[in-house]
Amino acid sequence: DDIISTGETMVEAIKILKTHGARKIYAACIHAVLAGDALEKVRKAGAEDIFATDTIEHEISKVSVAPIIADAIH
Repeated sequence: DDIISTGETMVEAIKILKTHGARKIYAACIHAVLAGDALEKVRKAGAEDIFATDTIEHEISKVSVAPIIADAIH
């Protein structure tokens, strides 16, 4: 997803994936707003791991956008 804010969209996506037999589910987003208990909701829904860029610093920020921005500037 582009943004995980409340986590509701990701939770619904995880439910759909589970009904279709997905055994391992990884969630990813560009901007991890993660308002309130959003991260916990996504984890409880069944995400094996959650990845985000570092556009908003968070414990799940695992992908740096700095090289992409640096390339664009040069």
